[in-house]
Amino acid sequence: MKEATPQLSLAGRRGDRESAGYMNVEIGFWKRTEDGRKFQVRLRVFGGSILWEHQPARFQAWEPYLTPDDDDWETVIAEANKREPRRVIHDKILALIRRRGRPHGASEP
Repeated sequence: MKEATPQLSLAGRRGDRESAGYMNVEIGFWKRTEDGRKFQVRLRVFGGSILWEHQPARFQAWEPYLTPDDDDWETVIAEANKREPRRVIHDKILALIRRRGRPHGASEP
């Protein structure tokens, strides 16, 4: 007789990963250049690392966004705060964004 092997549901696996803080988050917004052209900026949290990217024009590849300024951080923090009451963002990810990607306990530059 063949023995049944226990299987975990996908919901259980996803819940375990989220509780460990491995949830991936993407927050995006639009900005304008000095000459009035719009471009998209996004912050991605993947595996505890923050990645800033921008898309210079529609249908172009995403490129690293090397110089997020204070306004960019404030926009992302505000968007992340909106997601907190709906439980769309994990507490650990929200804390990382609020610290602007610095490790816990690190001093501000």
